[in-house]
Amino acid sequence: MPAMRLLSLDSTGAAGSVCVTEDDFALGEILLRGSKMHAARLHRSVEQLMKWCDLPWESLDGVAVSVGPGSFTGVRIGLAAAKGLSYALKKPVIGVSSLEALARNVPTSAEPVMAVLDAKKHQVYAARFIASSDGEMHRTGPERALSPEALLDECAERTLFVGEGAAAYRELICRRLGPKAVFAPGWAHQIRALQVALAARKRILTGESDDPFLLTPNYLRPADAELSRVSVTADSSSR
Repeated sequence: MPAMRLLSLDSTGAAGSVCVTEDDFALGEILLRGSKMHAARLHRSVEQLMKWCDLPWESLDGVAVSVGPGSFTGVRIGLAAAKGLSYALKKPVIGVSSLEALARNVPTSAEPVMAVLDAKKHQVYAARFIASSDGEMHRTGPERALSPEALLDECAERTLFVGEGAAAYRELICRRLGPKAVFAPGWAHQIRALQVALAARKRILTGESDDPFLLTPNYLRPADAELSRVSVTADSSSR
């Protein structure tokens, strides 16, 4: 079977990254941190990475992108970029959960893995995963937006926490769970485009891909603007 070469993008969090992989190996990766993600910065990074790797665009077999949950703006930026590249290159696009990509940073965990992102407004995005012997991560429950206290109420066993949400609520997690709480190393808290690519490759090998016209962001909760519209509508109807 010919080698599979993927370009992958993540812009769902405070940091972002772009990566080119060939099968299980990263040919190059750029990690972006220190300022807010925006479309121009993401596109420049993709172009620079392709130049550094000395790869023609037509050598790519597909484009992978994290579709959320995460920053609403960041999710939209990444998804729009991936769809644009997919259309221009006439290559398939594959959407990947940002929580799955995050959990893949700790594929050898003996404990259940709780991938946690900070959703702001005293909420987190979270999902529970189990690592299999082959290093794959299997989600054992739904992806949800909920308060950190509600999440911790469900953690009855020793659990490995990973993600910027776990770092943000570390004190609370330790106070509530004590020795049952284990934390991934600091570097593992960032979603990596490399892990987005590996999750996408797994889907492609099983014959899956996404329709770029139907692939949508996975926000897990309404955007603030939508909530505002609902509130205004409710107020108007009550008068």
